[in-house]
Order: sequence, then C-alpha cells, then structure tokens
Amino acid sequence: MSSPRAVSNRRTRTEDSLMDVSPPRPKRPTTAITKENGSPGKVSQPREMFCTPSMTDTTRHVKYPGWLESPQTKRQRVLTPTKPTLAARFLQQRKKTVVVRHFTLKLHPTSASALSPAQRDLMASLGLYAIELNSTRTSLRITRTLFAPLAPSFDVEALGADHCTLTYDDRVVILRDNSPKGILVNKRRIPMMLETHLRTGDVVQLVPGLSYVLCKRVCDRDTKQRFVPKPKRQLHATQSSIVVFAASPFAGMDRVGQFHPMPALPIETDFHLIQNCIHDAAVQSGHVPSICVSAKPGMLEELQYTATQRCQVLHVLGRGSASSVYFEDSLSLVHPVSYDALRHTLSFGKVPPFRLVVLSYDPADALAAVFVSIGVPHVVVMRECSPVVHRALLSGLYRALAKRKSVEQAVAAATQACMAEFDEGANTMVLLPSTTPHTEVLFALEPKRKLRHRGIPRPTPLYENLPPLCDGFCNRSLDLFKITKLLSSKRRLISITGEAGIGKSAVAKALARHISLRTSWVVGLTSPVRYLDVPTVVAATPPQSTVWAHLRHTSQTLEGTESDYSWPSVLVLDGCDALVATESDRLMFRDLLCDWLKQSPELQVVCTARSMITKACLIPKYPESKHKLRRLDPIESAELMLFWIQRRQDHVTRQRLEELALTDETFVESELQQDFALLSLQPSSSPRHVRELATHPILLAANGNPQAIVRLALQATTPP
Repeated sequence: MSSPRAVSNRRTRTEDSLMDVSPPRPKRPTTAITKENGSPGKVSQPREMFCTPSMTDTTRHVKYPGWLESPQTKRQRVLTPTKPTLAARFLQQRKKTVVVRHFTLKLHPTSASALSPAQRDLMASLGLYAIELNSTRTSLRITRTLFAPLAPSFDVEALGADHCTLTYDDRVVILRDNSPKGILVNKRRIPMMLETHLRTGDVVQLVPGLSYVLCKRVCDRDTKQRFVPKPKRQLHATQSSIVVFAASPFAGMDRVGQFHPMPALPIETDFHLIQNCIHDAAVQSGHVPSICVSAKPGMLEELQYTATQRCQVLHVLGRGSASSVYFEDSLSLVHPVSYDALRHTLSFGKVPPFRLVVLSYDPADALAAVFVSIGVPHVVVMRECSPVVHRALLSGLYRALAKRKSVEQAVAAATQACMAEFDEGANTMVLLPSTTPHTEVLFALEPKRKLRHRGIPRPTPLYENLPPLCDGFCNRSLDLFKITKLLSSKRRLISITGEAGIGKSAVAKALARHISLRTSWVVGLTSPVRYLDVPTVVAATPPQSTVWAHLRHTSQTLEGTESDYSWPSVLVLDGCDALVATESDRLMFRDLLCDWLKQSPELQVVCTARSMITKACLIPKYPESKHKLRRLDPIESAELMLFWIQRRQDHVTRQRLEELALTDETFVESELQQDFALLSLQPSSSPRHVRELATHPILLAANGNPQAIVRLALQATTPP
C-alpha cells in the first residue's frame, strides 16, 4: 500500500514533469517487521527516491530567446470516466437477493406412526399434518375446536379453548402458552402466558401423544424488482362449481334396427333457472357469487372427466331403464350403460367425486343407489311431477344453497315453499341417504377482503351467440339425427328443404345449438358454429359493398383474415331462398360456395331453402346432400296444438274458450274452438284427448304443417 505522502509526491511529479525522460525510479520498498512491536510497518525512505527534480539539461526542450518564448501555462488534468470493466458490469447486473425463512411444524414421526392412513389423510385435509408459518401466514391459534374432528385419535379434551398461539416474527417462531396443563418443548415445560422463541429442530408437545417438530426452509427473493410477486390467490376464497349434465339423445335403435325418436330434455330451462337463483341470492346477500354453472353433454366420457374435476354439485337430467342408463354417443344415439358398469367407472378411491347430486331422472332409485355406493354424501331425487312444480322445487333448492344453507335446510325450504303453492310438492323431493346427517354447507361464506368493489355480473346464456329457439319445438328428433349423421360422414354441403312453414329455420337453429354444446365430441369439431339469417344479412349490406362480399365477410368467425382458422367448422345459412331467386344468383351463390369450401378444407355448410341450392353436377367435387323435412303425423300435430292451447290458458283465455264452447256459430273455426275449449279444461297429459283431437277434420286439414297448426291454435284462443 502507498503512504499519503508518496501518493502526493507522485501526483506532483506527474503534473510538473510530464516530459521527464530520467532513468526509471527504483521499486517501492516493501513492508518490514519493526523491533518495537513485532508488527509489520512501513519503512520511510528519503523523498528523493520517489520524486526526481526537473532538470533543464535532461529534457528535450530548446531554450529560445525571451522574445520567442511562448508563455508556459500549467497543464490541467482532465478526468475522463473509465470504461466499466467486466467485474463492474457484473456488480451492476447481478441479482440482489435477500433470504426469506419459511417455518413448518410437521407432525412428529412418533405421533404419525400411531395413526392410520385414513387419520393421516384427515389431518392433511384439515391442514394439521404440516402447519406452515411464513410472511403470508403470520399467526395460528391452536384451539380445541380446530382438533375436534380428530377426537378418536388424540385426547382433544386436554386441549384448552385457547391452547396456544404460534407467531411468525421475521426470523423466529414465537410460542405463547395459554393451556391449562402446560406445553412441553424438548421435554421441558415452558412458562405460561409468556413468549418462548422456538429453534429449528425443537419438539413441541401440545398434549400427550400429539407432538410437532419445527423445520425451516430458506428461500431467496430478488430485491431489484419493484413489485415483488405475491403468491397467486383466487378471486374468491373457494371456487365452487355446479355442472348440469344432460343426456338427451335424439333417437334410440331397437333390435330390428329401427330408429325411435326420444323427447328432448329441458337442459336450457334448468341451466338458466340455476343461474338466476344464484344471481338472485347474490343480489340479496350483497356478495359476488363464487359459483360457476356450466353445462355438459350427456356422454359417458364427459361424466368421467367431470368426476375428476371434483365439482361440488352435479345436476343430472336423463332417462333410463331398470337395468341401464341412457347416455349419448357421438351421433346422439342412445348409449346404454349398466348401473354396475357406471359404479365401476365412477369409483376414484376414497374421496367422492361430488358432494351433492341432484337427479331429475326416471327411474331414479337405481341411479341414486349408484351415487350413494361410491360415497356421495348427499343425493337429492326429484320424483316425476308437473313442470311448474319441478321449477319451483329447483328454485327453492338452489336459492337456499347459494345463501349458504346446509343441504338439509335447503331441501326443507324448497319443499315447504312448494307445498304452500301446490298440493303435489310434499314427497316430490327426497334426500338420500336417510341414515346420515346432511348438515354440510356446500358454499361457505367467504372472508372479507380489502378488494375493489366488483359488480355482480348478469348470468350468461347457455347459447350466447345463437338465436333463441321457437316455443313448442318438438317432434324433430329424427330429422336432427339424420342431419347430424350427414355431418359426421364429412358431407361438405347439406341442404334442408321443405315447403313454407314446415320448420326449416327451427331445425337449423336447433342443429346449431346442439352442435355448439358438443363441439369437442360431435364429428371432431374444433371451431365454433356460425349461424346466419340470410335475409337479415342481405338487408344489412352496405351501399359500397355487394351482397356476396358482405355475406363472405359476416360468415367468418375471424373477420378480415385469410387463415383457415378464420372459418367455423359448421356454417348454418338460414333462408337461402333470397340468394337463389334467379338463375344468375344461383350461379353466383354456387361460385361463392366453391370458394369457401376450397379455402377451408374443414368447413361444412348447412343451408335451408325450399328447394336444392344447386342442381346435379354443378359442383362435382362437393355434391349437395339433401334432407327434406317430413310433415307431422296426426298425433304429433295434436300434441303441438295442445301445447299452444295450454300455453295461452290463463283466466281470460279460459273464460273466452267457455264462451266459444257455448255459442252456436257455424263457421269452420267455431267447431274447432269448442273442441279446444273442452280439451283445455281437462288434464293435458290424457292420451284420450290427444287421439280425439288427432282425428279432428280441421286439424287433419292442416296437413301436418307446423305453421298452420300454430295459426289455428292462436285463432282458437284469441279474443275477438
């Protein structure tokens, strides 16, 4: 090291003798051991060894006369910043971290060995097998209530109401003993009501047989980040889910190979009913709901996947027989599965896949026994009843569950509310198993958090991007099955034809809704389904654009892109008669379809029109598959008529029908109105009335056209 005097001399020599060419100076002396104290010290040398005086004759400057000499100015030293070295750059860019300590109280091996595997799993589920203490969880109170579920394993009565408190304080864990009998740390009793600092490896005995070991884990945290990432936390304390599982196949095949239609299930009605109940409960309580409602198609693979997600509530809609459950396949045909096979499929171990199962199923006893056998703690069976009573029971049940009521309280509230309005709601809802208590609260109350106030979102429709289906749509299951079969066979162009009012638009809407819910299962679809009402699109064409350009622009799911992914998997064009009015328009539409099918190899187009879109051999590579809608038979026509009559059967309409039944008018519709008045006053489910109405000559004159049948029903129930 250099002394301050040497450094000063060196600076002086540098400034005054910049052009010195004297011999090199000797090396700096090293340190030596002094005799006084035996410690190394600096040996002082004469000043001449470090600084040589500037001599005129030793320089290469020439002495000029005074009048030629230029004035000598002292050279100023300029300090320039040095380039950063590799070490300096490393110090600037290095990651600066601090040490963060995490403590864990783990169950002592001696205490753990005395427990069975089921008891260990119970402790792990309660969070008592390993207790974490860190910067996010700074304290924990050990109470008797906390260990109450473990009463068969330990002497819980020895724990006090406020046994002790564990606190995480930066680098240590502090234990405060409030117990009545004292706590042992390393087999020594600690002072009561005082704070004791615990060290790593300390054995804490709360009660005889229940001991914990303190473990420490060290983590690094980057201090250069302005915002240190916090551990991810959910928007709600617990995310709950309700899954509406509906097995509604289009048709079933008998042993001979004949297809028989299956009536549709009210999946959309139940889905919206559950959503509205949760929303109403959230509005009344003021809490944003943390319950997600979703709908799943009724396939066995989908039920297996749902069981692995551990959802809280499974709402099942379906049908079956005494030996099997009717699921769906990829073509929406009946896929029967025996109850024993279903029990084996849903057995995932000791933890049940669902907490509550609501069955709107017929017959429900065998399926309820399957869910009870796999360990589902709560099974609610909805017996067969009228649609009004069914909706009232479901509303009361899910509204009570969303208000944080137990399962037993929710069933009781729904039954009492239904019995107050209807006589048949007494024994319609049954809670199983009857031998176990049903005091569990499925949707617990969330703790208050200092979060920004969020508004309660409105329920999202099941088919958000598709138009609503017309009321009374029925008896088209076989038609939908045949069209779905054409889609599964990779037919690129399908046309749904029929006369005016036969129901082409209703079938197209029902097809789009059916496929959109089964995108990942039916015919391997990967993109959404697109539905377009062609007359509406044509009317909205901008003045600077053509009909064909605007139709192409609105048909893509990603508008303005040329990628294959910009097209949907299935494009439904409803009402294409406006595009094939003339032969030139038909040719233009044919060329447009050719371009679409060539550009997107996976695109399938479904059109509705009164006749075929193209003629034979006009599109050789993409032949058009035609499906003509059939007329309704007399029984189906009578069912559709009764639906519309009973829908308009309020007090005013009933009075009007009675008046029409007593009049002696002779025009054609009066006789039909009298018959409808008598039928509407009787139970609607009577097959005798359906058969009597099916043979009525005026209804037969409608020739199975749904539009004509609905017009007759409206005329029969409309006041003058």
